Amino acid sequence: MRRLILSMAVCILFSLMWQCETFLDPELNNPIDSTSSDYVEPKSMILEGPAYNSVVNTDEVTFRWTGNETAHEYKYLFDNLEWSDWSTDTVAHFQYLDDDYHVFSVKARNSAKVEEDSIHARIFRVDAVQGPALRFYPRHVSVVQNEVFTVEIYAEEVIDMAGVYLEIPMNPEGLEYVSHMVYSSGDAFLAKNSDNVLSVEETDETNDRLKITLARVSGTAPEVDGTGALIQMIYRYTGTMDTQIEIPSTCYYQNEAMEDIVFVELV
Repeated sequence: MRRLILSMAVCILFSLMWQCETFLDPELNNPIDSTSSDYVEPKSMILEGPAYNSVVNTDEVTFRWTGNETAHEYKYLFDNLEWSDWSTDTVAHFQYLDDDYHVFSVKARNSAKVEEDSIHARIFRVDAVQGPALRFYPRHVSVVQNEVFTVEIYAEEVIDMAGVYLEIPMNPEGLEYVSHMVYSSGDAFLAKNSDNVLSVEETDETNDRLKITLARVSGTAPEVDGTGALIQMIYRYTGTMDTQIEIPSTCYYQNEAMEDIVFVELV
C-alpha cells in the first residue's frame, strides 16, 4: 500500500511540475508576450469620427475607438500637440476647432505595456465658418495667469474687399491689451497685388475699443478675394477663469465702389 501511495504522489508531483512549466513557458499560450509564438499584437481601430480627408462643417468633433483582444490601454494625439496619458478611455471630444486641416491619431498597448507598431490616424478639414466673416485665429488658447498670448483676426472667404473697418475690444473681462500690429505690406492678405495698405487707427477709451480702418492703396488690382490675416492682437491674461473676446457687429468691409458689405459671421 505504501508503494502505491508513493507512486501516486510521484505521478501527481510530475503532473504539477509539467503544468507549471507549461504556464510559465513564454513560448506557449501567451498572447501578450512578444517572444511567444502565440503573441497577438495589440491593435486599435477608429470606430467614429470624421472620415479620412473629409470636410466637416462644425467646429467640434468626437472620436471613438476600440481594440482587439490584447489591447488594454490607449493614448491619442491631436494636431501633433502632446500624446494623452495611457488609459482605458475610448472616446475623445474636441471643440473650438479652427478652419484648417486637423489630424487625430490613436494607438494601443497590451497589459505588458507592449505597444502596437503602427499608429491609426485620420486627417480631416474643418470648414465651420461661412464667409464673408471675421474670425479669431486660433479660436481657443490655453494660458495661465499673467501669460501674454497672441491671436490674429482673419477675413474669411471675402469677395471684392478693398477696405475694412474693425472694432476690437481692448480689455475684455480677464484680459489686458498689450499691443497690436496691422499686416499692411509684403505678403499680407490685404496687400496682395497692391503697393501698400493705408491704416487709420483710433483708441475709443469710452467703449474700450481699438478702431482700425484699412484700405488698399493702388496696385494691379483694387480688390482682394479669399481668406487671410488682417491684424495681430497681443493680450495678457489677468483672470482666474475662462473668458472670451467677441467681435462687435459694427465691423464691415467695402468693395471698390465704397459699398458696405456686412460680415455674415463674427467668430
